[in-house]
Amino acid sequence: MRIALQFILLMIVWIGAIEFFRDGIQLSDFRFWIVGGPIVGIFIGITAWWEKEGKYKSARLEDDIKRRLRE
Repeated sequence: MRIALQFILLMIVWIGAIEFFRDGIQLSDFRFWIVGGPIVGIFIGITAWWEKEGKYKSARLEDDIKRRLRE
């Protein structure tokens, strides 16, 4: 969740700065990024969590196998 929030804030600042310096702020574009940023951030957060969960389960399974082989 922290990664997603960091991404959202970074994207809001980054896109806001680009829009401002490119052709002035257009409120409709900024609203699009305000809505789109959190959606993309949540997706990235879920993907990162899924990846870490898979690594955790693999490591746990590997430990179980090693422990059973020692018994």
